[in-house]
Amino acid sequence: MASHTRRVRFDELNYFCGRASFTGAGVVDLCHDIVRRAETIEDAVKIANERPVASTWGIMVSSASERRAVVLETTCKDVAVLEHMPGNHYLGCANQHHHGRVSGGQVAPMPAWFEHSSAREMRLRQVVDKSLSKGGMSAGDMADLLGDSVDPYDQKARPGGCMIAQGISVKSVVMEPEKECVHVSVGDVPTGWGPYLTVPWSWDGEVGLVDMDLQELQINNNAPRPNQEGYSHFLAATRMHMDTHDLKAVAGALDCAIAADPNEPTYRFMRGVICLRDLQFQEGADHLDHGLAHEESPFRRAQLLLWASRVADQLKLTENAVQLRTELLSIRHPHVGEYQAAAEREQKNRYPRRKFPRVVLNFTMAEAM
Repeated sequence: MASHTRRVRFDELNYFCGRASFTGAGVVDLCHDIVRRAETIEDAVKIANERPVASTWGIMVSSASERRAVVLETTCKDVAVLEHMPGNHYLGCANQHHHGRVSGGQVAPMPAWFEHSSAREMRLRQVVDKSLSKGGMSAGDMADLLGDSVDPYDQKARPGGCMIAQGISVKSVVMEPEKECVHVSVGDVPTGWGPYLTVPWSWDGEVGLVDMDLQELQINNNAPRPNQEGYSHFLAATRMHMDTHDLKAVAGALDCAIAADPNEPTYRFMRGVICLRDLQFQEGADHLDHGLAHEESPFRRAQLLLWASRVADQLKLTENAVQLRTELLSIRHPHVGEYQAAAEREQKNRYPRRKFPRVVLNFTMAEAM
């Protein structure tokens, strides 16, 4: 998100566009080239168009002197320039292409991938619009934004899925060019929670390693956060799953998260799916049903309904399975179409028992496929 001279951007994961290539400039190299050579936004656009770019990406470029910003939306065949919408004083980049020339052909390996980008952008706009209505955002406000854990639909603090603050966020930075300083988080994940240290710079300063006393940026930390004890165990489960894929240990960490925060649907969903992988259908059903009793966000509810209907089929609870699928098919949300298509198929041909042990978990997006 860029707002004149202060700027902040988040980019853990992004959509993938079919117009990608294994040749061309790497995104990191392109960004380095822009930083090294560009003095204006026009320079940045020209540099991005000098040669094909291999990957699909959204590159935020802002100019303190010009008091404007653009997003360069790349594919291997094009670089589209997204500018401020009329009446907007900020520009967001949440890893999905919006420019008409490049927005087509975006694909994702699972429904939650789309929700992950779109919902985080929705929450970003909710916070920024509210802040601008009250006079604007300080650097501390922007740091708070990077630590935001609120679901944009139910307005509750959640541990995982489509929050801005992610359990894999390893870099959170707020830049203030007009004050010649950058605020860098030195905290554990999610790094958006801080603390932030303010690092000054001088364009004509000493080159090389410089020792300095740094001040901590004061942030409000007023945004709601998930239950801290439960969240710490969820973070542990996320790390275990990424590092070792030891599902027995992951399940143990989730059990601890549930003990600390028993009504958090995310924990119930992930733990329930692990039960299904082990063909423990009744225990899995108990977790999914408990999650449904508390889930209000439409996408996440659709997700729970699909898996709960599959378990009901396995337990021969036919009427219950029909009710669950009926509710799923009634949900109106842009990213639940794949879940609904599966529910329609499974009205005639239920999800095969042999597939449960092969279900893949994704802790970053709180998804199972």
